[in-house]
Amino acid sequence: GAVTEVKDLGICQGGSWAFGVVGAVEGAYFLKTKMLVNLSEQALIDCSWEFGNSGCFRGSSEGALKWIKKNGGLPVARQYGRFQEGHGYCLAAEFKPVAQIKDFVRVPPRTNAVKSALVKHGPLVARIFAPYDLRYYTSADGVYHSAMEGEEQYVVLIGYGSFNNEPYWLIKNSWSSNWGMDGYAMISSDDNSLHILDSVYYVDM
Repeated sequence: GAVTEVKDLGICQGGSWAFGVVGAVEGAYFLKTKMLVNLSEQALIDCSWEFGNSGCFRGSSEGALKWIKKNGGLPVARQYGRFQEGHGYCLAAEFKPVAQIKDFVRVPPRTNAVKSALVKHGPLVARIFAPYDLRYYTSADGVYHSAMEGEEQYVVLIGYGSFNNEPYWLIKNSWSSNWGMDGYAMISSDDNSLHILDSVYYVDM
């Protein structure tokens, strides 16, 4: 219930940080208000440069969350305008933000700590290093694991479980609902696969 539909970053390939962070904030907002609202990734991409983010080139969870905290929340997506697959002029001052956050906290890089954060705080933002073949992941592949390195990608970490006795993290990606399992994937939770535990944050409202 705390998760909006899968989104698509399109050609904004370095912009996944905004989608991962917005997913975590949408989840925290739902758990606080019981309202599921699409918040604006475009606003984050346009506006958070002062915290070290670079639009569709690259960015970080921490920089994005600092901007949201300073701005008093995020604009609603349908007010700010649809996602443009690029960065533009910051219009955040023209819209009343919702989903104000008190703080954000980095979760210790341990499986049990991340599971506990999911139970207590709902969806988390996680950075992974996505090997090239993750692009070709489908539901038929089951639990994905790879020892390969790859490109930085930010995802929404929404759950965990076990499939055919293989433990996994359930992630929501921003590669559209045509990718993976309708936009989601099961990533092995053995051995910190894809470095998924290295940079995980929850949002405190």
